[in-house]
Amino acid sequence: MIAATVGIGYFILHSSTFYRSDRVFVGIVTLGVLGMFAEKLISYVIRNHLLRHRQTDEITIWITEC
Repeated sequence: MIAATVGIGYFILHSSTFYRSDRVFVGIVTLGVLGMFAEKLISYVIRNHLLRHRQTDEITIWITEC
């Protein structure tokens, strides 16, 4: 993120160089929101599209019954 010349990481690094803490805070919050969105999206895809294709076997059934 810090080796780039564009993007959120560059925005945060460039802002911190010039002591613009308000912009650094906005960049960090933006990264957090994007991270939360990505986590929710990946969880949704796994839960609704990938788990239905999972194969069950006797070991899995035996473990869940115990």
